Amino acid sequence: MTATITPATASERISEFQSLFAEFAATYLKTEEGLDHIHLYEPERAAAKSAYADLSSRSDAGNLETDQVLLKLLPWTDSEANRNRGAWISVAPAITGDIKSWFEKAGWAKREDWPQISQAILKFVRTCVEDPTNLEEPKRPTSRLPGAEPGWMERDQRILRLHA
Repeated sequence: MTATITPATASERISEFQSLFAEFAATYLKTEEGLDHIHLYEPERAAAKSAYADLSSRSDAGNLETDQVLLKLLPWTDSEANRNRGAWISVAPAITGDIKSWFEKAGWAKREDWPQISQAILKFVRTCVEDPTNLEEPKRPTSRLPGAEPGWMERDQRILRLHA
């Protein structure tokens, strides 16, 4: 059986989104489960702020470790292995295992690319924190990172709002 998907107009998509969001708000957002979910972000935000400050200081001092940027600024699945290695555990993870092996096996990165990738990630996050009105500029370097999903970095933007 083949499903036919009819393209929707922009106004139909907006209407559908508004309807789904209204349903979400009415049936989940203010429930005990929804409020519990929202509270999960507080420790995540605190961990992100701490990691950002530490990594920025290390970078300024010339002591930035590639693996630390990957572990502390990308959203990881809550697993024993990730907790043991100090990864930033996220409510909405994008990384589940060894990101380097994943990207290298897919041909998106080479072993020698990781220092540059880490620098680009930190630069993006720093620009978002230091000048959130200029978000187009920092997206350019990270958008050229092979295999990088834009949502990974946008998540850092939201979590790292230091003045929120």
